[in-house]
Amino acid sequence: MAAADITIAPEGFDGWREAFRVIQGREVWEIYGAWLDSHGNANPGPGTRERLAYAKTVTADAADAARRHMSAIRGHIRGLIPKGTILLMPTAPMLGPLLTSSPAEFDAYRT
Repeated sequence: MAAADITIAPEGFDGWREAFRVIQGREVWEIYGAWLDSHGNANPGPGTRERLAYAKTVTADAADAARRHMSAIRGHIRGLIPKGTILLMPTAPMLGPLLTSSPAEFDAYRT
């Protein structure tokens, strides 16, 4: 069977990325939040510190809404791709940052 070009997300991936970010934040805080709160001397590095601070703010309701959105995304993709088809997508939107990048450049890459 010949390969076909399919537009997976005509509206773009920003909403998908945000749903992932919310779910990931909630899951990280559910796993590590109590430990972080009980170890006030924990000092995560830059970037990680800010992401953990965000994770602490993600409510269960926000995560549930993001999970519903992610479920709709999965249904959308499954509706586009015939059974038995392999979907290949890049795991990153671009080349990775240089090791010599500044913290601000790393943060911009991650978001």
